[in-house]
Amino acid sequence: MLSGLGQRVVTALVLAPLFVWAVVAMPTTYFSYLLLVFVAVGAWEFANLIKLQSIFLQLLYTVGIVAVALVAKSFEISLSLVLYISIAWWMLNLYWVLSYPAKTSLWFKPLIVRLISGVLLFLPMWLALSACAVVFTANADYLGCRLWRLPYRQGHRQTQTCTQDQPGKIC
Repeated sequence: MLSGLGQRVVTALVLAPLFVWAVVAMPTTYFSYLLLVFVAVGAWEFANLIKLQSIFLQLLYTVGIVAVALVAKSFEISLSLVLYISIAWWMLNLYWVLSYPAKTSLWFKPLIVRLISGVLLFLPMWLALSACAVVFTANADYLGCRLWRLPYRQGHRQTQTCTQDQPGKIC
C-alpha cells in the first residue's frame, strides 16, 4: 500500500494527462461542467472544514454552491464584478490573517461568514476557469496547431490538424 504522498503522486500522474486532454479536446460547455464537478467536490470538503456537522447540511451547502454557480452562469453575471467582489473578500481575509489571533472570532465564530467564504472561493474560481476555457478555444488555432500540432475544438466540433507542408494555413 502506498503512503499518503505516494498516493497523491500516483493520482496526479493519472489525472494530469486526463485534465490536459479535457482542456484540449472537450467543448467549452462540457469542460465547464466538468470543472463544476470539481467545485462540488471542493465544496463538500470545505463544508467539513467549516465544521458543518450533519451530512444533510454538508450536502445542502454543496448543492447550494453548485446552484449559485449555475444561476450566475445562466444570468451571465459579469465576471469582472464577481472577481472584484472576490478581491475585496480576499483583502478582508488578508487583514484577518495579518491580525491573527486577535480577530479570530470575526472569521471563525459566525457561521454566515464561513458559508459566504466558500461561495466567494468557489464561484469566482469556476467562472474564471470557464472563461479561460473560452479564451483558449478562441486562440486554439495558435495554441493547438502551431505549438502542439493537436486537433483543437472550436465551439462543439473538431477540426483537422495542421501539417508542416501547409505553412501559414489556419487549420
